[in-house]
Amino acid sequence: MIVLIVLFGSWLILRGIGALGVTALVTWHDSVRYALAVMFVFTGGAHFNKMRRDIVQMIPSFFPEPMSIVYITGVAEFLGATGLLIPRFRALAGVYCELSKRDCKQIFVRELAALRRLTHVGYYEAIAARPRVLTKAC
Repeated sequence: MIVLIVLFGSWLILRGIGALGVTALVTWHDSVRYALAVMFVFTGGAHFNKMRRDIVQMIPSFFPEPMSIVYITGVAEFLGATGLLIPRFRALAGVYCELSKRDCKQIFVRELAALRRLTHVGYYEAIAARPRVLTKAC
C-alpha cells in the first residue's frame, strides 16, 4: 500500500513541478518515468534495511542463499530506476519493468505463504491478515 502512495504521490508532485515549467517533467510520460524511478529506489531500499528479513521469508525454500537473492534484486531495482532516467538504457529498463510487473502477480501468494510460515495460521486466517502484511512489506 505504501508503495502505491509513494508512486502516486511522487507522480503528482513531479507533475506539479512540470506544470511550473521544469522542462524535464513537462509531459505526463516524463513525470511518470521519474515517479517510477522514485518508486524503484524506495522499494529497492527495502532490500537493504530491516525489511530484508521479511523479504527473505517470501523466497521459496528451494532457492539457495535467499539473502543473496534479496540483495541482488535490490540492486536490480536501483539499476531499473537508473535505467528509466538514462535515455540509452530506457528500453532495457522497460524490459525490467515488465518482468517486475509479472512478478507482482506472485507477490500476494508469496506473502500469504510467508505469513503462514511465520504465524502457523491457516489459509483463511492468512487472507484475513493480508492488509497488515502488505502494509508491513511495502
